Amino acid sequence: RAHGTFQQPNPYGGYLGLLVPLAYGIVLAEGRTAWAAIRTGRPARAWLWGLAVISGGVMLAGLVMSWSRGALLGLAAGAGLVFLSLGRKAWAVAAALALMLAFLGPGSVEALPGDLVGRVTETFEYINLPDLTAVEIDDANFSVIERAAHWLAAWRMFSRAPWLGVGTGQYATVYPQVALPRWQDPLGHAHNYYLNVLAEGGLLGLAFYLLMLGAAMRTVWRAARETSGWQRGVALGALGMLGHLAAHSGFDNLYVHEMYLVVAMLLGMVAWARQRAAPEAPRVGA
Repeated sequence: RAHGTFQQPNPYGGYLGLLVPLAYGIVLAEGRTAWAAIRTGRPARAWLWGLAVISGGVMLAGLVMSWSRGALLGLAAGAGLVFLSLGRKAWAVAAALALMLAFLGPGSVEALPGDLVGRVTETFEYINLPDLTAVEIDDANFSVIERAAHWLAAWRMFSRAPWLGVGTGQYATVYPQVALPRWQDPLGHAHNYYLNVLAEGGLLGLAFYLLMLGAAMRTVWRAARETSGWQRGVALGALGMLGHLAAHSGFDNLYVHEMYLVVAMLLGMVAWARQRAAPEAPRVGA
């Protein structure tokens, strides 16, 4: 599995997953402009689109090679959110696909590559087991059982203090009190950001985080509808990034390795692009 300089495939896949949407956002927003420039003999004006195509392809290959469950789910969630933001026709297509999948049922899943489906779904096989400590651990299921054990520990923390949690940053401190016998290493976080917030901040903490995430999505969604050109590409990229973040957070914590700076910078770029696209207010006395 590819891991880059992160030395671990999961944060590597998460990092690429935050950036791939910016590439395909630019590709979507600048496609017509780039094609017109090429047709009129001015290919140099399509440099941004070409750069997005190449970099997006390389990053997408790296993400798939990381074979990270969260990154694969995040990629699908981010792309789906961007697709829905493209307008009413996209919603109609999405509704038709949903009806088709509902009609086909399990057969639609069987049409997907078996390795990919198994990679994404194998985690859920162990969540409802009555006793994780009774599962025989091997190389194939080690990471899955480890993740499920930390989810259970986070839930136990939440059960102790459901409203306010055990305290911000206290996951690793409280972990030994709720850990399963064979899983004594807290690993820093619960490998599920929502459960981590629920454990440390309780229901109130999770509610405020979801409110913040929803407000950010609403802002970039509106920016994607109000802007054009590369500014719209940035907004689409930020929307895909937030979709990836929301989905991948169910399997990991992406606010590590300074990756939160990527989130902050892209949201800042959206705010700047939206301000640039807004009509100037008339000056008083002009």
